[in-house]
Amino acid sequence: MTLPTFSKPQDEAIDYALDMEGCNEFMRPGFGKTLTGLEVLAAGHGRQIIVAPLLVAKSVWPAEMKKWGYDFDYRVLHGKDKHLDDLPDISIINYEGLPWLCDQFQKMGGAKMQTFTGVIHDEVTKLKRPGTTRFRRWRHVVDHIPHRLGFTGSPVGNQLHDVWGPQYLADLGASLHPSFDMFKGRWFYQRDRQALHPLTGAEEQIFHAMKQSARAW
Repeated sequence: MTLPTFSKPQDEAIDYALDMEGCNEFMRPGFGKTLTGLEVLAAGHGRQIIVAPLLVAKSVWPAEMKKWGYDFDYRVLHGKDKHLDDLPDISIINYEGLPWLCDQFQKMGGAKMQTFTGVIHDEVTKLKRPGTTRFRRWRHVVDHIPHRLGFTGSPVGNQLHDVWGPQYLADLGASLHPSFDMFKGRWFYQRDRQALHPLTGAEEQIFHAMKQSARAW
C-alpha cells in the first residue's frame, strides 16, 4: 500500500468536484483521474456507483483502491457478483451493464432509483449518444443522483454535438439545456436529414456555457 500524495492540480480537481453537485473534468493522460475519483468517493456519503469501461471497472478501480489504501466496501457488478443484494458502499459497473441495472430498478419500483447518492462516469463520452436506449434509460436514474462527476480526456468526440450527452449527465441540462432537441435548435442546422452542422460561433458559445460545470486540467 502506498499513501497517496496529491499535486496542486489534483487537489484543485478534488475540491472542484466536491464543491459542485455535478460536473465534468477533462484530464490529460497521467493526471491521476482514478486517484482523484477515489478521494472524491472517500469524502462522499451513502452508496455510490462508478461506471467505467469493462476492463477498467474490473481491474483498474479495484487495483487503485488497494494500491492507495482506500478500504472501501465495494462490488463489481459483473458475472457472479451482478446482483443488488446487500449493496456495498461502492458499486462498480461497466457501461454495457447499465440496461440491466435499469431493469432491476424498474422491477423494484421507481423509489429504488434513489439508491445512489453519487456517481462517477469514467470515460463519460461512452454516453455521448442521447438517442440510444442505454442513455435514455440511464438518464432517468442519474436524475435522482445528487452528486455527479464525469471524467474523460477530451469533451469533444467526432462531432461538436457529442458534448451534450456527457454534459447532461453532469449538470442535468443546466449548461446546455435539458432537451437535446432544444440544444440542437439553438446551435446547429441540418442540410439533410442526418448531418448536424454548427452555426457560426456555436463552438465558442457552447464551451463558454459549459464552463459553469466543466473544467480541464
